[in-house]
Amino acid sequence: MGKRGFVRREASPKEVLEHCLRLAREVAPPTPKGKRGRPWRYSHALYLALLLFRAFFHLTYRETEASLQDLMEGPFPSHQSLARYALKHLDPKLLEALLERLSRELEAHLAPESSPEGEAASDEAPAHLAALSPPLYLMDTTGLAYRSKDRLLRFRRGKEVRRVRGHARLLALMRWDRERRLLWPWGGVVGEGYAPDPRLGGEVLRRFPPSRGWLLADAGFDGKEVWGVLGEAGVRPVIRLRGGGEAREEARVRAREGWDPEVYRFRGVVEGMFGGMKTRLGGGYLLERKPWTARLRAFLELIAYGLRVLLSLLPPPPGYKAIY
Repeated sequence: MGKRGFVRREASPKEVLEHCLRLAREVAPPTPKGKRGRPWRYSHALYLALLLFRAFFHLTYRETEASLQDLMEGPFPSHQSLARYALKHLDPKLLEALLERLSRELEAHLAPESSPEGEAASDEAPAHLAALSPPLYLMDTTGLAYRSKDRLLRFRRGKEVRRVRGHARLLALMRWDRERRLLWPWGGVVGEGYAPDPRLGGEVLRRFPPSRGWLLADAGFDGKEVWGVLGEAGVRPVIRLRGGGEAREEARVRAREGWDPEVYRFRGVVEGMFGGMKTRLGGGYLLERKPWTARLRAFLELIAYGLRVLLSLLPPPPGYKAIY
């Protein structure tokens, strides 16, 4: 792996399924053994791994079941059972634990001491990047539409009642590895359509707190929910403040005093990740029809992106031949 990039390769479906099962088994709770009702035939780990496998390759439930016939030797859930689990039993906290486990594994692979070229790469970096020795975090949101009926907005533009496609609001807290020019997920949260950015930002900073470094975000995150969390964290915010009035909160005052345009210009890096995510979705929308499952699927899309980064860092399996 070079110091300015990472090896790009296409992982096989079998390799992806193995990593999905490994990660799911580390965070999934044990299978419940109740005395009433129908007993569980498959574990939570298997369901979670198959849902992540489905999001990785952007498959329908039927296509997922057809793909598993060649990949798994033992029994596996049907597409009806997989869809029922995603609708009624999939816990968002389980997805958060899966993303946290994946981000810690990525952090271990991308640690400076694990790269012999780390010091040389930092010496060749530009001046404004060489000063950024602490980690650099970027926070942004996007909307992922799903297949549902249109919804009415609460506000009007004149006399027009506007209709928009239903969507899930995904917030991604990304960490940027400057030596390798690599962006990978540190945390995330999903809300309903048109969810306020400050509220989502406060939730993700409480659930996935960055211990140190810089935090980049646009003016949409200039709210009391975000500043209340940043006041307790040891991270330096680089957030553009909204106009009007004087900054009074201590965190906002520190953000205005430590403003650096050379650092703030990197906030657009996350937009490229969102663009690639929507391009891989084909039509730019999720296949789900219900708001709850669409929000879970949007979170799985972020985890699948982190899994792609992890697979690109791991050595290829024996017998792998590059196609380029």
